[in-house]
Amino acid sequence: MLDYRFSHYDYTYQCQISYNGITFFGEAKCHPDDYDMCSERTGYFIAETRANLAKLRYCRDHEIMPMVKHYKHFYDCISHSSKFNKESYETEMIYREKRKWEKALEAIRDEIKHNREYLRKYIADKEKLHNKIRQGKSN
Repeated sequence: MLDYRFSHYDYTYQCQISYNGITFFGEAKCHPDDYDMCSERTGYFIAETRANLAKLRYCRDHEIMPMVKHYKHFYDCISHSSKFNKESYETEMIYREKRKWEKALEAIRDEIKHNREYLRKYIADKEKLHNKIRQGKSN
């Protein structure tokens, strides 16, 4: 569920994302020098992206990482046994699950990195565009 809010007092855009009963917040505050270029779409987009990043970090830290650690520990425990059989069905299934969670961890890390970079580039591009518009107005 998404919920958006705007404060006219300080030009603050907020977004709340609910996921599994937990609410994640994102906020974008317009700089006083940029009030002339303040955009609702831009503010809500930045706030939503930041809330989504908070949700992704939660998923990484509280859902995926614990599973990776549990499967890795479990596989390490059984692999040190004298009766360990690498070709057994059970061992293969545990290893597959461990690899599945490791790939999920790698994927969510890539997604977090991509979203952070995209947000930085988006803000920088907006700043360049606003500066060009301001230069055009002053001429």
